[in-house]
Amino acid sequence: MSVKVSVILPSLNVGRYIAGCLESVIGQSLREIEMICVDAGSTDGTLEILRRYEAADDRIRVICSDKKSYGRQMNMGMAAAKGEYVGIVETDDFILPGMYEELYRKAKDNDADFVKADFYRFTGEGENIRRALYRLSGKARYYDCIIDVEKTQECFSFPMNTWSGIYKREFLIKNNIRHNETPGASYQDTGFWFQTFVYAKRAYFVDRAYYMNRRDNPDSSVFSKSKVYCASDEYRYILNILRRDEALWNRFRHVYAVSCYQAYKGSLGRMAQEYRAEFIARFAEDFRELERLGALKKECFHDTDWRTLCFIMKNPQDYYRHFILIRESLYEQARRFERIIIFGAGMVGKRTFQDLKEGGYRGRIVCFAVSQRQGNLNKYKDISVIIIDELLAYRKNSLVVIAVSAFLQQEIKDRLEALGFENVFPLPE
Repeated sequence: MSVKVSVILPSLNVGRYIAGCLESVIGQSLREIEMICVDAGSTDGTLEILRRYEAADDRIRVICSDKKSYGRQMNMGMAAAKGEYVGIVETDDFILPGMYEELYRKAKDNDADFVKADFYRFTGEGENIRRALYRLSGKARYYDCIIDVEKTQECFSFPMNTWSGIYKREFLIKNNIRHNETPGASYQDTGFWFQTFVYAKRAYFVDRAYYMNRRDNPDSSVFSKSKVYCASDEYRYILNILRRDEALWNRFRHVYAVSCYQAYKGSLGRMAQEYRAEFIARFAEDFRELERLGALKKECFHDTDWRTLCFIMKNPQDYYRHFILIRESLYEQARRFERIIIFGAGMVGKRTFQDLKEGGYRGRIVCFAVSQRQGNLNKYKDISVIIIDELLAYRKNSLVVIAVSAFLQQEIKDRLEALGFENVFPLPE
Protein backbone atom coordinates (compact mmCIF):
# COMPACT_ATOMS: atom_id res chain seq x y z
CA MET A 1 0.00 0.00 0.00
CA SER A 2 1.26 3.46 -0.90
CA VAL A 3 0.95 5.55 2.27
CA LYS A 4 -0.61 8.96 1.72
CA VAL A 5 -0.56 10.17 5.33
CA SER A 6 1.56 8.96 8.24
CA VAL A 7 -0.18 9.76 11.52
CA ILE A 8 2.07 10.07 14.56
CA LEU A 9 0.44 9.44 17.94
CA PRO A 10 2.69 10.19 20.96
CA SER A 11 1.48 8.62 24.21
CA LEU A 12 2.27 8.59 27.90
CA ASN A 13 -0.27 7.26 30.42
CA VAL A 14 -3.41 8.06 28.45
CA GLY A 15 -5.15 4.74 29.07
CA ARG A 16 -8.46 6.48 29.69
CA TYR A 17 -8.47 8.05 26.21
CA ILE A 18 -6.21 6.01 23.93
CA ALA A 19 -8.80 3.59 22.50
CA GLY A 20 -11.18 6.37 21.48
CA CYS A 21 -8.34 8.31 19.92
CA LEU A 22 -7.08 5.31 17.93
CA GLU A 23 -10.57 4.38 16.78
CA SER A 24 -11.03 7.89 15.35
CA VAL A 25 -7.87 7.49 13.26
CA ILE A 26 -8.58 3.89 12.24
CA GLY A 27 -12.05 5.00 11.08
CA GLN A 28 -10.75 7.70 8.73
CA SER A 29 -12.33 7.68 5.28
CA LEU A 30 -8.80 7.85 3.83
CA ARG A 31 -7.62 4.25 4.09
CA GLU A 32 -4.06 4.75 2.79
CA ILE A 33 -2.69 5.84 6.12
CA GLU A 34 -0.26 4.43 8.66
CA MET A 35 -0.40 5.02 12.38
CA ILE A 36 2.91 5.32 14.21
CA CYS A 37 2.29 5.11 17.96
CA VAL A 38 5.29 6.28 20.00
CA ASP A 39 4.97 5.50 23.69
CA ALA A 40 7.27 7.06 26.29
CA GLY A 41 7.07 4.41 28.99
CA SER A 42 3.41 4.33 30.00
CA THR A 43 2.66 2.44 33.22
CA ASP A 44 -1.16 2.61 33.18
CA GLY A 45 -1.90 0.02 30.49
CA THR A 46 -1.60 2.41 27.51
CA LEU A 47 1.18 0.38 25.88
CA GLU A 48 -0.76 -2.87 26.24
CA ILE A 49 -3.77 -1.30 24.51
CA LEU A 50 -1.51 -0.06 21.70
CA ARG A 51 -0.06 -3.57 21.25
CA ARG A 52 -3.55 -5.05 20.92
CA TYR A 53 -4.45 -2.57 18.19
CA GLU A 54 -1.11 -3.20 16.47
CA ALA A 55 -1.88 -6.93 16.31
CA ALA A 56 -5.33 -6.25 14.82
CA ASP A 57 -4.43 -3.67 12.12
CA ASP A 58 -1.29 -3.90 9.99
CA ARG A 59 -1.36 -0.14 9.43
CA ILE A 60 -0.39 0.41 13.07
CA ARG A 61 3.21 0.35 14.33
CA VAL A 62 4.19 0.79 17.97
CA ILE A 63 7.57 2.30 18.87
CA CYS A 64 8.90 2.76 22.39
CA SER A 65 10.79 5.97 23.09
CA ASP A 66 13.99 5.76 25.12
CA LYS A 67 13.21 9.13 26.74
CA LYS A 68 10.22 10.80 28.36
CA SER A 69 10.39 13.63 25.86
CA TYR A 70 7.56 14.67 23.57
CA GLY A 71 10.10 16.06 21.11
CA ARG A 72 11.99 12.77 21.07
CA GLN A 73 8.74 10.85 20.47
CA MET A 74 7.79 13.09 17.57
CA ASN A 75 11.24 12.90 15.95
CA MET A 76 11.23 9.11 16.24
CA GLY A 77 7.78 8.97 14.65
CA MET A 78 8.75 11.25 11.79
CA ALA A 79 11.94 9.30 11.14
CA ALA A 80 9.83 6.14 10.80
CA ALA A 81 7.16 7.72 8.61
CA LYS A 82 6.73 6.61 4.99
CA GLY A 83 3.79 8.74 3.90
CA GLU A 84 3.69 11.65 1.47
CA TYR A 85 2.32 13.78 4.29
CA VAL A 86 2.59 13.60 8.07
CA GLY A 87 -0.18 14.27 10.58
CA ILE A 88 -0.16 14.42 14.38
CA VAL A 89 -2.87 13.35 16.84
CA GLU A 90 -2.44 13.87 20.58
CA THR A 91 -3.66 10.71 22.24
CA ASP A 92 -6.19 12.30 24.58
CA ASP A 93 -7.85 13.98 21.56
CA PHE A 94 -9.73 12.54 18.59
CA ILE A 95 -10.48 13.50 14.99
CA LEU A 96 -13.55 13.58 12.77
CA PRO A 97 -13.89 10.88 10.06
CA GLY A 98 -13.08 12.88 6.90
CA MET A 99 -10.12 14.85 8.22
CA TYR A 100 -7.21 13.23 6.41
CA GLU A 101 -9.04 12.53 3.16
CA GLU A 102 -10.04 16.17 2.83
CA LEU A 103 -6.73 17.66 3.98
CA TYR A 104 -4.78 15.30 1.71
CA ARG A 105 -6.93 16.28 -1.27
CA LYS A 106 -6.33 19.97 -0.56
CA ALA A 107 -2.61 19.34 -0.17
CA LYS A 108 -2.31 17.45 -3.45
CA ASP A 109 -4.51 19.82 -5.44
CA ASN A 110 -2.40 22.78 -4.32
CA ASP A 111 1.04 21.16 -3.94
CA ALA A 112 1.07 22.54 -0.40
CA ASP A 113 3.98 22.40 2.03
CA PHE A 114 1.35 22.06 4.72
CA VAL A 115 -2.41 22.33 5.12
CA LYS A 116 -3.92 23.53 8.41
CA ALA A 117 -7.59 23.63 9.41
CA ASP A 118 -9.78 25.18 12.07
CA PHE A 119 -10.40 23.01 15.14
CA TYR A 120 -12.68 22.39 18.10
CA ARG A 121 -11.87 22.46 21.78
CA PHE A 122 -14.11 20.25 23.87
CA THR A 123 -14.95 18.93 27.28
CA GLY A 124 -16.93 15.87 28.32
CA GLU A 125 -17.54 12.44 26.84
CA GLY A 126 -20.07 10.81 24.50
CA GLU A 127 -23.42 12.57 24.45
CA ASN A 128 -22.15 15.08 27.00
CA ILE A 129 -19.44 16.54 24.78
CA ARG A 130 -19.47 20.31 24.58
CA ARG A 131 -17.33 21.88 21.91
CA ALA A 132 -16.31 25.36 20.79
CA LEU A 133 -15.02 26.25 17.34
CA TYR A 134 -11.61 27.90 17.09
CA ARG A 135 -10.79 29.55 13.78
CA LEU A 136 -7.24 30.06 12.60
CA SER A 137 -8.24 33.57 11.56
CA GLY A 138 -11.29 35.77 11.59
CA LYS A 139 -10.37 37.04 8.12
CA ALA A 140 -11.67 35.12 5.10
CA ARG A 141 -8.78 36.19 2.88
CA TYR A 142 -6.40 33.79 4.60
CA TYR A 143 -8.46 30.72 3.72
CA ASP A 144 -8.58 28.51 0.62
CA CYS A 145 -5.56 29.99 -1.12
CA ILE A 146 -1.82 29.43 -1.26
CA ILE A 147 0.13 31.68 1.10
CA ASP A 148 3.84 32.41 1.26
CA VAL A 149 4.13 32.95 5.02
CA GLU A 150 7.26 35.10 4.70
CA LYS A 151 5.22 37.61 2.73
CA THR A 152 2.17 37.26 5.00
CA GLN A 153 3.64 37.29 8.48
CA GLU A 154 0.26 38.02 10.06
CA CYS A 155 -0.09 34.22 9.94
CA PHE A 156 2.21 34.03 12.97
CA SER A 157 -0.72 35.31 15.03
CA PHE A 158 -2.73 32.15 14.23
CA PRO A 159 -3.26 29.58 17.04
CA MET A 160 0.02 27.80 17.67
CA ASN A 161 -0.79 24.11 17.27
CA THR A 162 0.74 21.39 15.12
CA TRP A 163 -2.03 18.78 15.17
CA SER A 164 -4.81 20.38 13.10
CA GLY A 165 -3.00 19.86 9.79
CA ILE A 166 -0.71 17.73 7.65
CA TYR A 167 2.84 18.44 6.47
CA LYS A 168 4.58 17.31 3.31
CA ARG A 169 7.27 14.92 4.50
CA GLU A 170 9.65 16.03 1.75
CA PHE A 171 9.24 19.64 2.99
CA LEU A 172 10.13 18.61 6.56
CA ILE A 173 13.19 16.65 5.43
CA LYS A 174 14.44 19.35 3.05
CA ASN A 175 14.37 22.00 5.76
CA ASN A 176 15.49 19.67 8.58
CA ILE A 177 12.40 20.59 10.61
CA ARG A 178 12.48 18.70 13.88
CA HIS A 179 11.22 18.95 17.44
CA ASN A 180 13.38 20.05 20.34
CA GLU A 181 14.14 16.99 22.48
CA THR A 182 14.00 18.57 25.93
CA PRO A 183 12.57 16.47 28.79
CA GLY A 184 8.82 16.31 29.33
CA ALA A 185 6.19 17.75 27.03
CA SER A 186 5.90 21.48 27.69
CA TYR A 187 6.19 23.79 24.65
CA GLN A 188 8.07 21.25 22.50
CA ASP A 189 5.71 21.66 19.56
CA THR A 190 6.35 25.43 19.48
CA GLY A 191 9.68 25.16 17.67
CA PHE A 192 8.24 22.75 15.11
CA TRP A 193 5.26 25.08 14.51
CA PHE A 194 7.52 28.10 14.12
CA GLN A 195 9.84 26.34 11.66
CA THR A 196 6.98 25.18 9.44
CA PHE A 197 5.76 28.78 9.16
CA VAL A 198 9.26 30.14 8.55
CA TYR A 199 10.03 27.77 5.68
CA ALA A 200 6.62 27.37 4.03
CA LYS A 201 6.24 28.94 0.61
CA ARG A 202 2.97 27.14 -0.07
CA ALA A 203 0.82 27.10 3.07
CA TYR A 204 -2.91 26.43 2.79
CA PHE A 205 -5.58 27.08 5.43
CA VAL A 206 -9.00 25.41 5.45
CA ASP A 207 -12.02 27.09 7.05
CA ARG A 208 -13.47 23.89 8.39
CA ALA A 209 -12.76 22.07 11.65
CA TYR A 210 -11.91 18.36 11.95
CA TYR A 211 -9.75 18.10 15.06
CA MET A 212 -11.18 17.70 18.58
CA ASN A 213 -8.78 19.07 21.19
CA ARG A 214 -9.58 17.97 24.73
CA ARG A 215 -9.59 20.62 27.45
CA ASP A 216 -10.66 18.69 30.54
CA ASN A 217 -7.62 16.43 30.88
CA PRO A 218 -5.64 17.76 33.89
CA ASP A 219 -3.54 20.65 32.58
CA SER A 220 0.24 20.49 32.50
CA SER A 221 0.77 23.85 34.16
CA VAL A 222 3.87 25.74 35.22
CA PHE A 223 3.71 25.06 38.95
CA SER A 224 7.05 23.30 39.43
CA LYS A 225 10.52 24.77 39.17
CA SER A 226 11.41 22.31 36.43
CA LYS A 227 8.75 23.79 34.11
CA VAL A 228 9.33 27.50 34.74
CA TYR A 229 11.80 27.92 31.89
CA CYS A 230 10.23 25.58 29.33
CA ALA A 231 9.04 28.47 27.14
CA SER A 232 12.41 30.23 27.47
CA ASP A 233 14.29 27.09 26.46
CA GLU A 234 12.02 26.48 23.46
CA TYR A 235 12.42 30.03 22.19
CA ARG A 236 16.18 29.78 22.64
CA TYR A 237 16.00 26.70 20.42
CA ILE A 238 14.10 28.70 17.78
CA LEU A 239 16.51 31.63 18.11
CA ASN A 240 19.51 29.38 17.49
CA ILE A 241 17.87 28.01 14.33
CA LEU A 242 17.10 31.49 12.98
CA ARG A 243 20.52 32.89 13.88
CA ARG A 244 22.31 30.21 11.85
CA ASP A 245 21.13 32.01 8.70
CA GLU A 246 21.54 35.80 8.75
CA ALA A 247 19.03 36.34 5.95
CA LEU A 248 16.48 34.13 7.71
CA TRP A 249 17.01 35.98 10.98
CA ASN A 250 16.56 39.37 9.34
CA ARG A 251 13.31 38.26 7.71
CA PHE A 252 11.72 36.85 10.85
CA ARG A 253 13.40 38.56 13.82
CA HIS A 254 10.51 40.94 14.55
CA VAL A 255 7.78 38.30 14.44
CA TYR A 256 9.99 36.04 16.54
CA ALA A 257 10.29 38.72 19.23
CA VAL A 258 6.52 39.26 19.42
CA SER A 259 5.85 35.52 19.64
CA CYS A 260 8.54 35.12 22.30
CA TYR A 261 7.06 37.97 24.36
CA GLN A 262 3.59 36.41 24.29
CA ALA A 263 5.01 33.07 25.44
CA TYR A 264 6.98 34.65 28.28
CA LYS A 265 3.96 36.68 29.45
CA GLY A 266 1.79 33.55 29.34
CA SER A 267 4.32 31.61 31.41
CA LEU A 268 4.61 34.41 33.93
CA GLY A 269 0.86 34.48 34.42
CA ARG A 270 0.60 30.73 35.04
CA MET A 271 3.60 30.00 37.23
CA ALA A 272 3.55 29.86 41.02
CA GLN A 273 4.29 33.12 42.82
CA GLU A 274 7.56 31.87 44.30
CA TYR A 275 9.22 31.66 40.88
CA ARG A 276 8.07 34.95 39.38
CA ALA A 277 10.84 37.30 40.60
CA GLU A 278 13.54 35.01 39.19
CA PHE A 279 11.66 34.53 35.92
CA ILE A 280 11.11 38.28 35.44
CA ALA A 281 14.87 38.79 35.78
CA ARG A 282 15.42 36.19 33.03
CA PHE A 283 12.65 37.87 30.99
CA ALA A 284 14.50 41.19 31.14
CA GLU A 285 17.87 39.64 30.30
CA ASP A 286 16.60 37.72 27.28
CA PHE A 287 14.81 40.71 25.77
CA ARG A 288 17.77 43.03 26.31
CA GLU A 289 19.66 40.50 24.19
CA LEU A 290 16.95 40.65 21.52
CA GLU A 291 17.16 44.44 21.61
CA ARG A 292 20.91 44.23 20.96
CA LEU A 293 20.21 41.85 18.07
CA GLY A 294 17.79 44.35 16.49
CA ALA A 295 14.72 42.17 16.97
CA LEU A 296 12.51 44.64 18.88
CA LYS A 297 10.33 46.97 16.85
CA LYS A 298 7.72 49.07 18.63
CA GLU A 299 5.29 49.02 15.70
CA CYS A 300 4.99 45.22 15.95
CA PHE A 301 3.57 45.29 19.50
CA HIS A 302 0.31 46.49 20.98
CA ASP A 303 0.94 49.73 22.88
CA THR A 304 0.24 48.10 26.25
CA ASP A 305 2.56 45.18 25.50
CA TRP A 306 5.32 47.54 24.39
CA ARG A 307 5.04 49.58 27.58
CA THR A 308 5.09 46.41 29.66
CA LEU A 309 8.14 45.05 27.83
CA CYS A 310 10.05 48.32 28.23
CA PHE A 311 9.16 48.33 31.94
CA ILE A 312 10.46 44.79 32.38
CA MET A 313 13.69 45.43 30.50
CA LYS A 314 14.41 48.72 32.30
CA ASN A 315 13.73 47.55 35.84
CA PRO A 316 12.61 43.96 36.40
CA GLN A 317 12.61 44.40 40.18
CA ASP A 318 10.13 47.29 39.95
CA TYR A 319 8.00 45.32 37.49
CA TYR A 320 7.88 42.42 39.94
CA ARG A 321 6.72 44.76 42.69
CA HIS A 322 4.14 46.18 40.24
CA PHE A 323 2.97 42.65 39.43
CA ILE A 324 2.51 41.95 43.13
CA LEU A 325 0.63 45.20 43.61
CA ILE A 326 -1.84 44.19 40.90
CA ARG A 327 -2.57 41.01 42.83
CA GLU A 328 -2.92 42.93 46.07
CA SER A 329 -5.37 45.39 44.51
CA LEU A 330 -7.34 42.44 43.16
CA TYR A 331 -7.43 40.86 46.61
CA GLU A 332 -8.48 44.14 48.19
CA GLN A 333 -11.51 44.20 45.92
CA ALA A 334 -12.21 40.48 46.21
CA ARG A 335 -12.40 40.41 50.00
CA ARG A 336 -15.34 42.87 49.90
CA PHE A 337 -17.63 40.51 47.93
CA GLU A 338 -19.00 37.03 48.42
CA ARG A 339 -19.54 36.61 44.66
CA ILE A 340 -16.93 37.25 41.96
CA ILE A 341 -17.45 37.14 38.19
CA ILE A 342 -14.36 37.06 35.98
CA PHE A 343 -15.13 38.79 32.69
CA GLY A 344 -12.88 37.13 30.13
CA ALA A 345 -12.09 33.44 29.63
CA GLY A 346 -8.83 33.89 27.73
CA MET A 347 -5.24 34.02 28.98
CA VAL A 348 -5.82 37.05 31.26
CA GLY A 349 -9.01 35.55 32.66
CA LYS A 350 -7.32 32.25 33.43
CA ARG A 351 -4.40 34.06 35.05
CA THR A 352 -6.87 36.03 37.18
CA PHE A 353 -8.56 32.78 38.20
CA GLN A 354 -5.19 31.41 39.32
CA ASP A 355 -4.38 34.61 41.22
CA LEU A 356 -7.74 34.50 43.03
CA LYS A 357 -7.28 30.82 43.79
CA GLU A 358 -3.82 31.44 45.27
CA GLY A 359 -5.28 34.27 47.34
CA GLY A 360 -7.92 31.97 48.83
CA TYR A 361 -10.89 33.30 46.83
CA ARG A 362 -11.60 30.25 44.67
CA GLY A 363 -14.86 29.55 46.50
CA ARG A 364 -16.24 33.01 45.72
CA ILE A 365 -15.90 32.75 41.93
CA VAL A 366 -19.38 32.39 40.43
CA CYS A 367 -18.37 32.01 36.80
CA PHE A 368 -16.45 33.39 33.87
CA ALA A 369 -18.41 35.84 31.71
CA VAL A 370 -18.01 36.54 27.99
CA SER A 371 -19.72 38.72 25.42
CA GLN A 372 -20.61 35.84 23.12
CA ARG A 373 -20.50 32.04 23.13
CA GLN A 374 -18.54 31.50 19.88
CA GLY A 375 -14.90 30.63 20.48
CA ASN A 376 -15.34 30.05 24.21
CA LEU A 377 -15.65 26.85 26.19
CA ASN A 378 -18.58 26.11 28.45
CA LYS A 379 -16.30 25.48 31.42
CA TYR A 380 -12.78 26.05 32.65
CA LYS A 381 -11.54 24.27 35.78
CA ASP A 382 -15.17 23.30 36.50
CA ILE A 383 -16.20 26.97 36.45
CA SER A 384 -18.98 27.76 33.97
CA VAL A 385 -18.46 30.26 31.16
CA ILE A 386 -21.65 32.29 30.75
CA ILE A 387 -22.74 35.10 28.44
CA ILE A 388 -22.84 38.31 30.46
CA ASP A 389 -26.44 39.07 29.45
CA GLU A 390 -27.50 35.97 31.40
CA LEU A 391 -26.01 37.30 34.65
CA LEU A 392 -28.15 40.36 35.24
CA ALA A 393 -29.32 38.97 38.58
CA TYR A 394 -25.80 39.61 39.90
CA ARG A 395 -25.69 43.28 38.91
CA LYS A 396 -25.84 44.76 42.40
CA ASN A 397 -24.24 42.24 44.72
CA SER A 398 -21.19 40.87 42.88
CA LEU A 399 -17.73 42.02 41.84
CA VAL A 400 -17.03 41.82 38.10
CA VAL A 401 -13.29 41.67 37.41
CA ILE A 402 -12.53 42.74 33.83
CA ALA A 403 -9.75 40.33 32.90
CA VAL A 404 -8.97 41.15 29.28
CA SER A 405 -6.23 43.03 27.44
CA ALA A 406 -5.95 46.62 28.63
CA PHE A 407 -6.95 48.19 25.31
CA LEU A 408 -10.37 46.44 25.52
CA GLN A 409 -11.11 47.27 29.14
CA GLN A 410 -12.80 50.65 28.78
CA GLU A 411 -15.22 49.40 26.13
CA ILE A 412 -16.21 46.44 28.33
CA LYS A 413 -16.46 48.61 31.46
CA ASP A 414 -18.84 50.97 29.64
CA ARG A 415 -20.99 48.05 28.51
CA LEU A 416 -21.16 46.47 31.96
CA GLU A 417 -22.14 49.74 33.56
CA ALA A 418 -24.79 50.28 30.89
CA LEU A 419 -26.21 46.85 31.83
CA GLY A 420 -26.42 48.00 35.43
CA PHE A 421 -23.43 46.22 36.99
CA GLU A 422 -22.42 48.38 39.94
CA ASN A 423 -19.14 46.84 41.08
CA VAL A 424 -16.78 46.71 38.10
CA PHE A 425 -13.00 46.36 38.56
CA PRO A 426 -10.72 46.59 35.50
CA LEU A 427 -7.38 44.93 36.29
CA PRO A 428 -4.62 47.59 36.44
CA GLU A 429 -2.10 47.65 33.62
